[in-house]
Amino acid sequence: MKDLLILLATKYLWLFETYRFRIVDSQCNTSFGGQGFIELENGVLRLRFIKDRGEPYVEVVPLLLPDWPEDSAITVDLLYQEIVGEIRDVTVVCNETTEFLRENFAAVSELFQGGSGESLHKRFSTLKSARAKRLFG
Repeated sequence: MKDLLILLATKYLWLFETYRFRIVDSQCNTSFGGQGFIELENGVLRLRFIKDRGEPYVEVVPLLLPDWPEDSAITVDLLYQEIVGEIRDVTVVCNETTEFLRENFAAVSELFQGGSGESLHKRFSTLKSARAKRLFG
């Protein structure tokens, strides 16, 4: 948990300052070297910062699309592919991930406002399936 809090304070403070995110949930345990998550929301998006087996990840869940499945989160590599148009199979939070989100967060927010959550979810499901096939055959 401490690592996630430090990550938010040092690399993602702009989410609170510019996009008015707030911490809405968290959980931690000591298995596998310390796992947990911190969820942030701003009324448009939920961001889930996760520490799993020592690695940090971030997932995005839209809040304004009524037909978006509530338990379906999008990883940053799929957002990158949708917005930039290039395949990037790195899902852990790193400097490149942080910079992508900082520079493109307005586009990320716009992507999940209005329109059909069902069709957008299908698009991301297709990207997710293609990633699985590419990585695991």
